[in-house]
Amino acid sequence: MALAKNIVLVPYINTLIHFIWATKNRRPIISKELKPILLNHIKENSIGNGIFIDIHNCVKEYIHLLISLGASQSVSKTAQPIKGEASHWVNKQKLIKDQFEWQEEYIALSVSYSAA
Repeated sequence: MALAKNIVLVPYINTLIHFIWATKNRRPIISKELKPILLNHIKENSIGNGIFIDIHNCVKEYIHLLISLGASQSVSKTAQPIKGEASHWVNKQKLIKDQFEWQEEYIALSVSYSAA
């Protein structure tokens, strides 16, 4: 099927990725007090870095993020800065008594826009 000559195609990318990662050794260190502070910080910092989080939530030992990837973003180049910056920030702010760390591994699953 040929496209009409007068149709102009514009870039459109819609890649949703559901990220999941755990705290180091799945330690239950995300308290109910830390949870809103951590989630808000991750979302605000991500926006400043051109990473768009559509939905986010966490429990004591892991986090879920639904992220819309842009054309130049990859899964690894999106997950690593979020993880690294968030743990650094929690420790710098001394929001918990222990060292805050994420596991190195993570899960990244593509999600259909209609299922999101």
